[in-house]
Amino acid sequence: MESVSKSPQEIQKEYSACGIEAVITSASSGEGLLALRDALSDGISCFCGLSAVGKSSLLNLLLSTNELETGELCKKTERGRHTTRHSEIMLLHDGKKVVDTPGFSLLGSLDIPTEELLNFYPEFEQYQENCRFRGCSHIGEPNCAVIAAVKQGILPQGRYERYIKIFKELQEKWRKRYD
Repeated sequence: MESVSKSPQEIQKEYSACGIEAVITSASSGEGLLALRDALSDGISCFCGLSAVGKSSLLNLLLSTNELETGELCKKTERGRHTTRHSEIMLLHDGKKVVDTPGFSLLGSLDIPTEELLNFYPEFEQYQENCRFRGCSHIGEPNCAVIAAVKQGILPQGRYERYIKIFKELQEKWRKRYD
């Protein structure tokens, strides 16, 4: 599994290879701010993530204001404090809508059956028909085309490892559902 931190560029490349647009930004330097603004949808874009990662700071830059309260990591625990306490829809100058949300400390796994997890990994779809078994979970079955694509470097290793981690969390959750 992943043990070494990846650079933002490596993470961006990994998600881009799967057809997911990822924008590298920095609230302290302003890097990527225009690209982020361009990437926002015409609907409502939601800023969510761990506490103290810079959601409100980026929104302050996008809004050209300092109205949103921001916080820092707690020096003792090195974790974010919950500075944003409610979600609010805000209008940018170009008419796009954004939502600042309270941060979280941990992201729990989804409450979905393991076979539905594949819906969140559309890049696996083109390989599934070449798997030996119909309904292949891509976790260790022999002659799995997804695993082969990962080994060949066609599909990103890190994204696949995160798939395995979430799959196993969902399996465990399912096993303990009546505990």
